[in-house]
Amino acid sequence: MNRFFPRTFFCLSISLLFFVFPFPSEALTVRVLLESGVSSATVSSAHSISLHDASGRKTTHGGAVRLSMSSARSVLVDGKPRTLPITLASSAPLAFGKTRFRGNIRIAGAPGGLALINVVDSETYLRGVLKMEANPAWPSEALKAQAIVSRTYALRRVSGSRGREYDVSDSVESQVYRGVNAEDPRCDAAIRSTQGMVLSYGGTIAFTPFHSDSGGNTADIRDVWGGSYPYLSGSKEPVSYASPNSTWKRQLSASEIESILLRLKKSVGRVSNLSVQASDRAGRAVTLLVSGSGGRASVKAHDFRMAAGPSVIKSTLFTVTPNGSSAVASAGPTSKSKPEDIVANRQTSAKTRSIPLSATPMSFREEQALMTLTEQGAFSTEELLDMLKRPETRKGYLIEAINRSKDSNRPRVVPSAEPNTASGGGQSFLFAGKGWGHGVGMSQWGAKAMAEAGWSHKEILRHYFPGTELTRR
Repeated sequence: MNRFFPRTFFCLSISLLFFVFPFPSEALTVRVLLESGVSSATVSSAHSISLHDASGRKTTHGGAVRLSMSSARSVLVDGKPRTLPITLASSAPLAFGKTRFRGNIRIAGAPGGLALINVVDSETYLRGVLKMEANPAWPSEALKAQAIVSRTYALRRVSGSRGREYDVSDSVESQVYRGVNAEDPRCDAAIRSTQGMVLSYGGTIAFTPFHSDSGGNTADIRDVWGGSYPYLSGSKEPVSYASPNSTWKRQLSASEIESILLRLKKSVGRVSNLSVQASDRAGRAVTLLVSGSGGRASVKAHDFRMAAGPSVIKSTLFTVTPNGSSAVASAGPTSKSKPEDIVANRQTSAKTRSIPLSATPMSFREEQALMTLTEQGAFSTEELLDMLKRPETRKGYLIEAINRSKDSNRPRVVPSAEPNTASGGGQSFLFAGKGWGHGVGMSQWGAKAMAEAGWSHKEILRHYFPGTELTRR
């Protein structure tokens, strides 16, 4: 599956997020990229579908419209040429794949094929987001806080996407969006009760990143992506809590470290040592120092985490122990790393499934296989949500996906055993950390704990984004 931009890991450019955007002066719609680069697609509805193309021609179709790429400016609709872009509308939700969407679906040209974009009212968009980004069973005040943060994030993106075909994607590159499929009564109530509310700072829409678990202290944005935002300076969690990722461990061999460095276009030869070179005031690693047979290299901890995979190294709040012998993390001056997508590195919550799945920890290469299969669309939405909520089930889902692929045409990805022994003498490094995500902005598990302790959504937001104010768009 191709997107408008190359997909490394969560590679969608977010440079526009760091500019200052004015509030929109009128009600907004959100343009959500559902798919890009496909040669054909089918959009269906329980009612008839109206089609309006770029030439001004309007037609009405039955319960399904079949699209196939014809040229950069035209598409075949049920075998007949129409001029791009075209808009599909229906009195009932439109379905693409197994997901139904309110609003319209716009078809545009994209590199390699067609792009399908859901154009929907901003409040309706949130109905397809909130359940994917928060557990509906969590306290209502936590859900309200998430609704405001997600709305603010989306409208900031809308304001900064002029000249582009879409504002956000439907994945963790932006916020996970599943249209009608994700609508939930408790989430809808949180959206209604905060309708139109966004966080602002100095008369502009605020930048509202969030993550799963801060590990006890949120991060200063300057130490993660750079930039200066007074309301994103980091603070200690006011309420203690435990999450599935309050603590975690991951052992990587020297050869795995070498592979990660190659992804970062750095090489020190055969790795002999890795240590935390600089930490922020909360103890988060900012830079790492790697030594090897070919020299030494300083690597940004955030970049290292993303190259390893955000589910492999779950946060930068960690210490490193060579061969499990002694911690070598140290405090010191910080350095800055480039910003990336702010919603990509977090754990979302969802209702769990009760099926027997392996709780055996996954190896590094199994993690890579899991990411590859995810890119190939091997897992359902429910499976992805369950893995995000219950990381211990991932290995079981991986095994199930591999077994399913045996009888399909999908390329098989079979993970090898974890190479705990490096190519040179068995050196390995134990990462012991806390929390999950980049640590900037709102901690979702922290917000849950605060709501359970009696904090209102306004108090939660004031803590995580101090100096901002609630306004209505």
